[in-house]
Parts: sequence; structure tokens; C-alpha cells
Amino acid sequence: MVHFRTGIDPDDPRLGISPLRPILREIVTDNEASGFMAALLRNMGVPTVLISPANEQDSIGTETARRIREEFGDGTAGENAGTAFVPGFPLKVETLSLTPEAMRLERFRFNPEARIAGALRVPPMVVGLSVGDITRTYSNYGQARKAAYEDCLMPLGRQMAKAAGKRLLPEFDGEPGEWLGWDYSQVAALGEDQTEIYRRNNLAVLGGWMMRNEARERAGLPRDPQGDVYLDRRPSNNASEDFQPSKV
Repeated sequence: MVHFRTGIDPDDPRLGISPLRPILREIVTDNEASGFMAALLRNMGVPTVLISPANEQDSIGTETARRIREEFGDGTAGENAGTAFVPGFPLKVETLSLTPEAMRLERFRFNPEARIAGALRVPPMVVGLSVGDITRTYSNYGQARKAAYEDCLMPLGRQMAKAAGKRLLPEFDGEPGEWLGWDYSQVAALGEDQTEIYRRNNLAVLGGWMMRNEARERAGLPRDPQGDVYLDRRPSNNASEDFQPSKV
């Protein structure tokens, strides 16, 4: 059995502890917000109403109140939303309305989403959370994907590899010095932008301190038979001779 432990449980050092344990309140809050939104949408976005007698001298008995509530709900909710409700005696219906600003219910979930994503060390925009859409741009989305690997997936991978190596390598006659790890060479989010590679290599070649073939190798291009040269940037009287290749 391999125990992949995250952190140390203060009540039992032999066990790990979930990073979500300290923020259980935020998870409950997010669930409550989801339930509230679902309940409101079931009523076609119509909030609670208050039904009372039209005449202050009148009163509504318990059985009558139950019947009115059922008839009003059946006649105005779901597929019947927008239809008329005709009671058998005068009633006053007051809507406990929400303002358009208060109806923006997605904001209720921003704080729990941000805290949960922070506990897991995952940028919210990477996993498509609404709170991440506030600051999402094309450039910072790429940085967020890279941060998700460097701050979350890679440390988690090192912990798993360490635990698996300690428990499993001896079972497979592992030799001293052998270890387990993850290959991130093909992860696009961790790769450098190709335009930035070309720009930096171009500056180095034009600066005369990197050979053309060195730049080509860093850009993933095949070597040029004529590329083992530096560009000579020594000033001359002839402008056409300012960039003359010099062999090593």
C-alpha cells in the first residue's frame, strides 16, 4: 500500500490532511449559493411574495392560507408563469422584489470560488471558474496555465513520486540512485513562446556573441553547414561591411 499524504494532520501525524479541510465553510457557502440560485430559477426568477387580506379587518385561517399558497404556486410558477391568479375573495399580493443589481447572483460565488481555488493552488481562470473571468486576458491566461503547473501540479507530482519511489522501487529491485519523476518536456503550458525564442536569439546573433547554428538549435531548427559563424559588428567605413560573418 502506498500512502500519498498531503501535509500532516495535527491530530494524527501518521495521516495527511486535505487542503480543503480549513475552508469547509467556503464549500458549504458555495453549495448554499447554488441551492439558492436553483430555487430562484425554479420560480422563473420570481422572488417570494406576501399575500394578505385586502381589508385589514379580515383574517385568513390556516386551511385557507394553505389553499391560497397551493393555488398561487400552481398558477404562477413553472410553465404557468405569467398567467393570472384569480382568488375567491379580495387579497393583497406584495412582491418582496430583488433589484436588478441584487439579481446578479453569480457574484455570490466569487469569494468561495477564489478561496477554494487558492487552497488547491490552481488559478481560477484555468479551471473555468466565474471569478477567473473577471481578469482573464489572452496573455495572462497563458501565465495562469504555467502557474498551475509550477504551483500545483508539479509540487503534487514530486510528493507522489517521492512516496511511490520510497514504497515501490524496492519492490522492483531498484538500484541505489534511481528515482521516480515526471516528464514535463511535452507540456505546452511550460514551453517558451516561439516568438520570444526567435526574438532573443535574433538579438544574440545580431549582437555578435552567438553563432547562427547555436540560435537555430535553440529554436529547434536543423544546423546550417555555413552557420558556425559569428556576425562581426565592428564598425567600418563601408556600411555594407558592418555585418560580415567571421568564422571561428
